Amino acid sequence: MRVDQLDSTCLRDRGPARRTADVRLDDVVLPGPGVPLHLQVAEPPVAHLPEQVERPADKLYDEALSLVLQGDAEKAAPQFEEVERQHPYSDLAVRAQIMAAWSFYQDNNYPRAVAALDRFIELNPADGMVEYAYYLKALSYYEQIADVERDAEMTLLALNAFDDLLRRYPEGSYSRDARLKADLARSHLAGKEMAVG
Repeated sequence: MRVDQLDSTCLRDRGPARRTADVRLDDVVLPGPGVPLHLQVAEPPVAHLPEQVERPADKLYDEALSLVLQGDAEKAAPQFEEVERQHPYSDLAVRAQIMAAWSFYQDNNYPRAVAALDRFIELNPADGMVEYAYYLKALSYYEQIADVERDAEMTLLALNAFDDLLRRYPEGSYSRDARLKADLARSHLAGKEMAVG
């Protein structure tokens, strides 16, 4: 379609804003021949978000727990996070935070587990599960120790996390295991020094 063949209705005034503009046929540029006018304007794509439905905290928590019991920690973690998102002030929200972190740990998603545990500790410093959160954080680092001779970063992080746990809870429920794993981490580091030295 040529510009001079445009229907004059396309350029009619469409309100006060159009009246002030001086539009001439020479100024109109079409994308190509044969393209209908209604297809010339590209509209931005509409993002389709899943519908968010608020559900009772106990139902969300039970579904997440069911997923854990089925061995699907990967799907359980976001479900536990949903409990806290929808019901942040419920009693189950605090428990769901630690369960989400545990689910990430079980799924070997250690960075997310550590982030969730740090958040739990920061938000709930007086909770009875804080000792466990410190322990699980240390385990998350410990499980990532691969080859100390190449990279000792995870070994150092694990050692510091176990030492932090032992400093805070010297006679706690996890202190015996924390001492053993801290000693193993020190041995790894000493072995690395011997190999390098």
